[in-house]
Amino acid sequence: MSDAFGYTPLDARARERSEALKGPRACKDALWAAVFLAHLALVAALAAMHVPELIAAARDGLHDPGANATLEPQMQAALTHSAELAWPYLLVGLGVAFVWSIAWIGIVQAFAESLIYIALIATPAVFLALTLWPGNPSPVATGVFFIVTMFYACWIVLTQRNRVEFARLTLATVAGVIRTHPGMWIVSLLSMVPAVAWQLAWLMTAGATFFHFRAHGERFSYVDSRTGESREGVSIGALGVITLVFLLLSTYWTSQVISNVVHVTNSGVLATWYFRQRSRLPRPTVHALGRALSTSFGSICLGSLLVALVQLLHDMAESARQNSAEGGLVSSIVWCCVVCFIGYLEALIALFNHWAFTQVAIYGKDFKTAARHTWHLVEARGLSGLVNMNLTSNAVGLGVLLGGVLSAALVAGLAHDRLLVAPTSKPGVSEDVQGVYAAAYALTIAAAAVCAVACTTTISSAVTSGVTTLFVCWAEDPAALLASNPPLHASFEHISSGFLRDHPPRHGPGPDGRADVENPRPLPAQQYQAPTVAVGTPVGQQPPPPNVPVAHAVPASQAGP
Repeated sequence: MSDAFGYTPLDARARERSEALKGPRACKDALWAAVFLAHLALVAALAAMHVPELIAAARDGLHDPGANATLEPQMQAALTHSAELAWPYLLVGLGVAFVWSIAWIGIVQAFAESLIYIALIATPAVFLALTLWPGNPSPVATGVFFIVTMFYACWIVLTQRNRVEFARLTLATVAGVIRTHPGMWIVSLLSMVPAVAWQLAWLMTAGATFFHFRAHGERFSYVDSRTGESREGVSIGALGVITLVFLLLSTYWTSQVISNVVHVTNSGVLATWYFRQRSRLPRPTVHALGRALSTSFGSICLGSLLVALVQLLHDMAESARQNSAEGGLVSSIVWCCVVCFIGYLEALIALFNHWAFTQVAIYGKDFKTAARHTWHLVEARGLSGLVNMNLTSNAVGLGVLLGGVLSAALVAGLAHDRLLVAPTSKPGVSEDVQGVYAAAYALTIAAAAVCAVACTTTISSAVTSGVTTLFVCWAEDPAALLASNPPLHASFEHISSGFLRDHPPRHGPGPDGRADVENPRPLPAQQYQAPTVAVGTPVGQQPPPPNVPVAHAVPASQAGP
């Protein structure tokens, strides 16, 4: 039950949250779940119609002696041998990536603050190195990025110490929760299976569909404006264009759904830990995954569709920008501005959805309600949330970079002699064969780095989801952590009190304890003069700020930086 301002009172929200975390509830946005499943059925129908045609054409080509040029026997042997040598090193790279990803969670927990500062320094350092690199084609652009990132790092270090402390505590806390609930990173890792399977199936379907419309399209002649030569083309027709656009939207939508199911699952586990530490549910990851795939699935489909539509629009604008290069300078500038604007809009919607899905996971809201409440939270603590996410995401991103470098370096060292030196040092080996082994060596290193980046990114997504959820939970209801984990609540409150002393809130709390952004009411500054409390002091001995109820010694909306 909501009040006149669209908020739900704290006790009602607690009951709503408790019911949502415990188990089955009414399905939200079920229509959009049905639309998503129907769209998958349509993609499957396209695959059933067109993939057999592509396979038959490929089979006919294999049996056509004139359709294939036979490679030299030495080249064929080199290709086969290099592939046999490369596979073990790919498995080594994948194993290193997995071990590093798990170890990185522990490193984050132990050195959260150091990683935040290293990440702040590393970004401008990279841009500075690129600016000074003689081979850089655009040193001015990288120099601008260096200046911007350097100013941002200085602003954080010199004026935002409390935000850094809050980011450190959230990062270390979430890493500890993930180590306690390994199901979070297991779900993230297993999500790669449907993601890869979907991409392979989609590539086959899209390729077969394009082949079908091209094979049955109308041929036409045109003059190349750059060379003046006459060329022939094939029109796939309006139906072909619509079908391919639909398939492009499909890959974006499905990929978003898979990643957001993982995000909602991990957010649900973190919320269960936050609100129900004294009455823990058995197998919280299984319960959270079940809710994400059932009662919250429609909301996930709706929010994912919004991002997918903007991604599709971005691609269409980018295609128009490339085609406008022949239309003059003004046209190119206009389309560049359009592409930049759509890209900015895409990033904002993706970030907003990330927060909204946290509301879906915690309270089981439909997407529209979650978006409205997320907007209230963004208005109240938007800058703090963005800074917190930026600091923690950069720190986690270090693990992705280090994982890729570590895996690539190890595979490069192990495979150098056997895959590159030994096969090419034999007498009588041609330059073409040497090129085959060199290419196999380079591709093996690149594949190991890609595997490490993908694995570390996937597992680190559990950290990102957890940080967002912990920020939302603390900003909305810090008293819940007081009831479930008093020592941790004392640490958070100590940091938050310092933040409130340095950055007094502009508006008073709303009817439910959160910021009343629609009807701001200035409060006396002394109301937020929080006492100095040492970390670890028993919570019952901590005096609340003047004029603030004990249950909300730090106002819910102002609780975290």
